[in-house]
Amino acid sequence: MRKTVTWVVVADGKRAAIFQNDGPSRGLTALPGHHYETELPPDRALRSDKPGRVFESADSARHGIAPTIDYHRQAKDRFVARIAGIVEHAAQQGEYDRLVVVAPPQALGELRAALGNNARTRLVGELNKDLTMLQPDEIAERIGDIIAV
Repeated sequence: MRKTVTWVVVADGKRAAIFQNDGPSRGLTALPGHHYETELPPDRALRSDKPGRVFESADSARHGIAPTIDYHRQAKDRFVARIAGIVEHAAQQGEYDRLVVVAPPQALGELRAALGNNARTRLVGELNKDLTMLQPDEIAERIGDIIAV
């Protein structure tokens, strides 16, 4: 009988790691080459210069225009989309049978939305927590209600 492989994706907007579980009482194993991190400079460092100015037509007053783009959020969105692409590609290749996603609320929603159909059909559970700084055995304890690790 073929073993059921479960991937556990632990991510936030800046870092992600993918772990594998090969069945009950097997624990989590970090997949080599599947630890990702992106640089997230402050929003002010991502803009090119000061916001534009607007001149009043009635007098000589000038006002700054507030930027409408959150570059920091855009960088996080691109990172989460990259992780979703990696997980989707692995699903297409049949590298895993089940998927568990662990991320804080904002990243979890974005990751869920970015997953392709192949990965989404394998999704068996989600955990709304930031566990990116924990060791595999600590993560396994936290997801014990979702799958038997």
